[in-house]
Amino acid sequence: MARTRRKTNRRRKNAAGSTRRHSRRRMNTRHRRRSNPGGAVVKDWLSLGAGAVVGGVGATQLPQLVLSTSNTGAIGYLANMAATGILAAAAHMLMKGNKALVAGIIAGGVGATIKRVIGDYSLLGSYGASLGMGTT
Repeated sequence: MARTRRKTNRRRKNAAGSTRRHSRRRMNTRHRRRSNPGGAVVKDWLSLGAGAVVGGVGATQLPQLVLSTSNTGAIGYLANMAATGILAAAAHMLMKGNKALVAGIIAGGVGATIKRVIGDYSLLGSYGASLGMGTT
């Protein structure tokens, strides 16, 4: 008894270098509607700016309140960075959805610390102090 093969619809392989279009099957792609990102930009900028002010002022004033006369040199710089971390962590816990505020606090605290290092160790800081600008 000879076995006969059933006829089946087999896909043919593409010849090397040729491309076959999907003529029978239609590709079903869904496009997600995207919102306009320009709407929240002003809010993010304001949050970032407010965070930078809070981080800059808080990073310099909190260590001064706690350490008073010991707020000099490396200990003062570490205290500035610790205050920045504490402020950023508090803002992250209290304002869960506002990442721009937390980023602003970190940027302001790091910027205030860099400003303090420049004021203490570079010629720019001593020149500015001699002009009456002062470093706070």
